[in-house]
Amino acid sequence: MLTIIMMIMFFAVFGKLIGFAFKVGWGMFKIAAYLIFLPAIVLMMIFGGLFYVALPGPALHRLRAVRGRVRRTDCSLRPSRP
Repeated sequence: MLTIIMMIMFFAVFGKLIGFAFKVGWGMFKIAAYLIFLPAIVLMMIFGGLFYVALPGPALHRLRAVRGRVRRTDCSLRPSRP
């Protein structure tokens, strides 16, 4: 009877340790993915020609510039005031 109780306790303790090890491993993988793989993917996208997908800032700047040109064109078509 004591052996069965000790075996149950053994699996309970070491089962929790294995679960904790998986949680720690998953956390370390997420940190590595964020610090290593994400910048590598962004660099691959930049060198692969997907610059505006990888870094949306320049794309937004280009859209703002186009909107600015359209507004200036609209204003220049209005008749000038005397």
